Amino acid sequence: ARLWWSLRYYGHTQVAVLDGGWQKWLDEGHPTTTEIPTIEPAVFMPRLNPNLRKTADDVASKLHSATHLIDVRTPEEFARKSSRAKRKGHIPSAINLPRIQLVAPDGTMPPPASLRDRFAAAGVDETTSETIFYCNGGVSASYGLLALTIAGLQGAVYDGSWKDWGNDDTRPIE
Repeated sequence: ARLWWSLRYYGHTQVAVLDGGWQKWLDEGHPTTTEIPTIEPAVFMPRLNPNLRKTADDVASKLHSATHLIDVRTPEEFARKSSRAKRKGHIPSAINLPRIQLVAPDGTMPPPASLRDRFAAAGVDETTSETIFYCNGGVSASYGLLALTIAGLQGAVYDGSWKDWGNDDTRPIE
């Protein structure tokens, strides 16, 4: 999911994620080959999509607004019981929707309708003005955004996430 987000952020829109990974692909009997394809070299010109990435200042400007800030870290991290940053807690007005709740029991992505229900329970639906995900360093937040996209909704990733916010003494926490 992190590579999916990164490629899309830099303007490469023809990107997909292998749901369930390589082993699931093999287990389901999908085709594979050992042939090395001939690929014509090309120059990739990045075109940043600023709608997909938010900074700490962007997040700070949205605190206590209509923007939904989704923290996909564990409930323990959200509740100040543990932290991978200097400070414990969460960004004010954030909602905790742990990444594990966005994964099916077999490790795949749940169906879109199921994801829509999970996001709706957290207050995020098609009427939501803006949704921003964060985690510890942007990896699980990217998965949250992928799940939101599969659900047919749009959002962004606060790339610095808790390691940025939680290590900055000038930022408020709850």
